[in-house]
Amino acid sequence: MDDPKATYPVAADDIVVNNLSEVIIVIPPLIADTYRLKITTQYSSNLLKEARTAVFDKILTVQ
Repeated sequence: MDDPKATYPVAADDIVVNNLSEVIIVIPPLIADTYRLKITTQYSSNLLKEARTAVFDKILTVQ
């Protein structure tokens, strides 16, 4: 996590499952490092006025 502000957006067609309680995505190729996964969405059961970001507790390690 050299640059904590770096982001790697995922294309919409790389979202495999997008349900209220489950999201499965294809992660783009990443260099060996550690990463914090975040999902930002503006959708709940309806469209929200402002986007929300969820940060996962576990760190993704690419070797």
